[in-house]
Amino acid sequence: MENEEYEFWLSGPIQGVPDLLQPAAHALLQSERELKKYTADFPK
Repeated sequence: MENEEYEFWLSGPIQGVPDLLQPAAHALLQSERELKKYTADFPK
């Protein structure tokens, strides 16, 4: 499920990341996705 309308954690577990770190990994990936979205038109 690569639909960007959904929160990243809804796409399921991230391969290679221990269960205990899944929430942190999902939060980081969600942040990266949102940063790209909200800064797309930001001057460089």
